[in-house]
Amino acid sequence: RTTRFFYAMNSPRVSVVMPLRNAEATVAEAVASLQRQTWLNLEIVMVDHASEDNSPVILEEIAARDERIRCFRHDGTFVEAANLAWQSAQGDLIARMDSDDVAHTERIEKQVQMMDANPGKQMFIIIDSLQQMNATHERYGKGYRSDSLVLETILTFCKETHAIALIINQVNNSGKAAGS
Repeated sequence: RTTRFFYAMNSPRVSVVMPLRNAEATVAEAVASLQRQTWLNLEIVMVDHASEDNSPVILEEIAARDERIRCFRHDGTFVEAANLAWQSAQGDLIARMDSDDVAHTERIEKQVQMMDANPGKQMFIIIDSLQQMNATHERYGKGYRSDSLVLETILTFCKETHAIALIINQVNNSGKAAGS
């Protein structure tokens, strides 16, 4: 069963999808890092997966202050919640983010620039912002990197590549990057 409790903007270029569960300690900072992005043409699609903490209340409060945010609640499995986030994405491009990640302010802009500079590519994985925080808001992880890394290195050393990927949305779009 799915409940939608906020609907926002139309036609963003990028949709950031964030399924979450029991993330009250970290989700506000994770979303704030997305709200500070230098790339402004984005939406944030969050799906709460049956949280037992204050996560749904926090999401409603955040969404009430930012029209780019759409929030859903889903009581099925976590995978179903993640799929709902992807299926609800309206952007041409999809970025994935976890509720305990902190995105560098230029993450989305740099990824869109890389995608635009390489038409025909389906996905880019760029180490640019992989920082996570624990329940006490201590950050850990790689932090910002502006250099390109070989895909093999990323896949070898980065356990959560979904959190740093930018992918063409083929669910709700034709599969063509904007401008192609």
